[in-house]
Amino acid sequence: MHSAFDLSVFFDLSSDLLCISGFDGYFKKVNASMIHLLGYPESELYAHPINHFIHPEDRGFTDEQRNSLCQGLPLLNFENRYVTREGKVIWLTWTSTPLPDNAVIYAIAKNITHKKKLDADRNHLLTNITRAHQDLKQLSYTSSHDLRGPVNNLLALFSLLDEDRIEDQKTRELLAIFRQSAQSLKKNVDHYTELLKENDGIKHKEPLSLKATLEDVLQDIESLIQASGTTVEMDFEKCPVIFFNPTYLKSIFLNLVTNALKYAHPDKAPVISVTSQHVPEGCKVTLQDNGLGFNMEAVKDKIFGFGEKFHPHQDSKGIGLYLVHNHMTSQGGKIYLESQPYEGSCFTLIFPEALLH
Repeated sequence: MHSAFDLSVFFDLSSDLLCISGFDGYFKKVNASMIHLLGYPESELYAHPINHFIHPEDRGFTDEQRNSLCQGLPLLNFENRYVTREGKVIWLTWTSTPLPDNAVIYAIAKNITHKKKLDADRNHLLTNITRAHQDLKQLSYTSSHDLRGPVNNLLALFSLLDEDRIEDQKTRELLAIFRQSAQSLKKNVDHYTELLKENDGIKHKEPLSLKATLEDVLQDIESLIQASGTTVEMDFEKCPVIFFNPTYLKSIFLNLVTNALKYAHPDKAPVISVTSQHVPEGCKVTLQDNGLGFNMEAVKDKIFGFGEKFHPHQDSKGIGLYLVHNHMTSQGGKIYLESQPYEGSCFTLIFPEALLH
C-alpha cells in the first residue's frame, strides 16, 4: 500500500509525459503515459540514447538544448518531434529542469500533435485563400482593363454618327439611351480599375447621398425601368446620408433593384419602394417590392449563399444577393429579408454610420 505522500503514484498516474534523463543522453525513468504514447517497451526506451527516438531532423537542435540543460539552464516550451515504434510522428512540448549535482534532468511533456495539425491545416487554408484572393484580384483587374477597349470603341462609333441626318425621333431617343449606357459603363469600368490599383479601395468610405446614389443606378438601367413599366418610389428625408463605400452602395442598390425587375410578379407592374430612417444602430434602409417573393421556410439561411438560386430564371446566377450580403457585412452593416411567395420581398439594410442632416 502506498503512502499518502508517495510521489511515485503521481508519476505513474499522470496523463502528461514524465521522465528523468541523465546528462549522458539516456532515459533513467519514464512514466506509463510516455511508454503508451511512444509504443516501445520500457526496457527498450532505457537501452537506446534519447536521440534514437527523436525525429532525425530535430536531433541537432535537441542536442543543443540538452547541452544548455547540462550547464544548469532550465528549458521552457521546447518543441520537437518523436517517432513512435509504429513510425508515427508526434509533436511534444517540453518543460525541463536540470539537477547538475545529480547529473539528471526532470522533464514533463505534452502531446501537441493535434494542435500542430490544426495549425498546419489553418496555414494551408490561409495560403489557399491568399492565392485565391490574388487570382481573383488579377482576374478582376484583367476583366476591367480588357473591357475598356470594346467600351471605348463603342463610344467612338457613336461619335461617328451624324444624328442630324436621323429624322426618326424614336431612333434618336434610342441612340441617346445607348450612348448614355455606354458612357456609364465606361465610367464604372474606369472606377473599378482604379479601385483595384489601391490597396484600401474596398475599405474606403465617404459621405454618400442615398437619393443621389439610387438615382444614379436608376439612370444606368433606365431602359429596363421603362420597358418593365416599373414604378420606383423613394423617401430618404429621415436619413439622407450615410458613411459607406461608394462602389458597394451602388452595387447594393443595383442588385436589389434589378432582382426586383427580374423576379417581378407576372400579373403586376413592378413597384419598388425605398425608404430610410434613423435607428439606434445607424440608418435603416428598407427596400420593398411586389414581386415573386420567397418561401422563407424553404430557403432559410441559404438566401445569401453563393450560387444559390430559388427561381427558374435563365439569367439567375445566384450571385446578386451574395454580393449584397458581403458588401453590407464587410462594412459592418447588416441585412435582413422578410418575404412571402407571390407577395413580394422586403429587404432591411442597417448601415452603421449615418450622418445627421
